Amino acid sequence: MFAIKVDGKEQTFDDGVPAPADMPFSFPWTTGSMGKVRLRLLQYHWAKRAAMNPAVWTLETTVRFDGEFVGCQSIATTDYLVTRTGLTAFDRQYS
Repeated sequence: MFAIKVDGKEQTFDDGVPAPADMPFSFPWTTGSMGKVRLRLLQYHWAKRAAMNPAVWTLETTVRFDGEFVGCQSIATTDYLVTRTGLTAFDRQYS
């Protein structure tokens, strides 16, 4: 379980967060104390923002359903100036 602030309101999440044995991510960012999970999430987003340039970037977005935060989705590119395309995590996983 972890909590984040969205629009100034703290939301707690435990539903949908995978158990350590069922980790679908390449990095287990949802394991550990709430403080560690928050720190990892912030570090990830700060690193993505710091690394952005015209050719290589990742855009992280918030996903909401009925006004409630339910997750995030990204689109990324590694050679945008040449390809003019980007991929989502879904694209990278299933292509």
